[in-house]
Amino acid sequence: MADVPQMTNCDFCNAPCPARTYRTADSSTVRTRAFMESGPLLQEHRFTPEWKACVPCGKLIEADDWDGLATRVTHSLAPSEFLQARLSRIGSSRPMAN
Repeated sequence: MADVPQMTNCDFCNAPCPARTYRTADSSTVRTRAFMESGPLLQEHRFTPEWKACVPCGKLIEADDWDGLATRVTHSLAPSEFLQARLSRIGSSRPMAN
């Protein structure tokens, strides 16, 4: 069986096909608390010292434009127009609470 190439995305904005790699001092672990319907859930995220970036994110990193990078990442997290339209239809089809 042939190996299937692993698809990777930019670790910052999630764009496909990152072109640059940046190394940090070491790996780290971040613990966050997620709030679910069933109650709080502690999640642990492990970050490797190697971060992949697409060309636009890489340019922002190399320019030390951290505000620009944060803006790009924030915009990448916004729901797509398709998803926004879909969510608005779902929201408008719900019966109103009394």
